[in-house]
Amino acid sequence: MLRPIIMIGCGGAGNKVVRYARDAVVRRLKEAGWDQGVPHAWQFIGVDSHGSLDDPSIPFLPQSDFVNLANQFNSYQMLNYAIEAMFGLHNQQANQFQELIGWRPNPYGIDIPLRDSSGQFRSVGRIAALLSMQRHLQDRIREAFQSCEEGGGELSNVSRALGVEVPPGQPVSNPIVMVVGSIAGGDWLRNHVGCH
Repeated sequence: MLRPIIMIGCGGAGNKVVRYARDAVVRRLKEAGWDQGVPHAWQFIGVDSHGSLDDPSIPFLPQSDFVNLANQFNSYQMLNYAIEAMFGLHNQQANQFQELIGWRPNPYGIDIPLRDSSGQFRSVGRIAALLSMQRHLQDRIREAFQSCEEGGGELSNVSRALGVEVPPGQPVSNPIVMVVGSIAGGDWLRNHVGCH
């Protein structure tokens, strides 16, 4: 039987790869006569710090499969205030968060609208991911693992439609998790999803 898959694209390049892979899967399933869409055990997720997805020649992900990391923040300053409040960086215990010192951008040195892009500042995207991992991105990743776990019956049928043998009673394997980003992007999320 085919395995469950979770493919997460980080940033512009990573999202393009995930969108292309999902489109290729949809086309292959249609060629095999499968007309019920992408199986629930195959999850394709896009993650970015802005909502505009470029290159309309590649079909976009369904809205439920795209996670906008900076969805509620107009500027990096607003995002930074949320990080400071969540992790208590403004009080006496700030020394407990040494991991942020040195790479967290100065909130007064960056003036970019997050809804358009993170302005090619990788560290701004990582700060957005740090905050989002405590909220909706974490929920979406948990949902993906749940879908993989519950999608065994459908995956058996898809496997048969694609000509893959399915022995009776074969259990559903753990999902293969792939995090895709450009050479300079996606590092933070890749490191943290890999720890799941």
